[in-house]
Amino acid sequence: QARLFIKNCVAPSQVYYMRCSKDICQERLLEIGPDHPSYMPSSLLAKQVKRFHEQATTLLPYLRNNSKFIEIDAEKPL
Repeated sequence: QARLFIKNCVAPSQVYYMRCSKDICQERLLEIGPDHPSYMPSSLLAKQVKRFHEQATTLLPYLRNNSKFIEIDAEKPL
């Protein structure tokens, strides 16, 4: 989404990056259950996390250098 936004619009002035491990994401998805609209199977989540980390190696440094980059530790419980 960020690459498409930057390509078609302008670079964002602020970016909020919520850092959370795959294991914590999986735990939270199990807690909300398969009937919740945000639920996704563990295998799909693993693929999306892997793809994100592959793309993030170039995208995150760009965003850190070209925007107000705010990293949030999303591992902590609310």
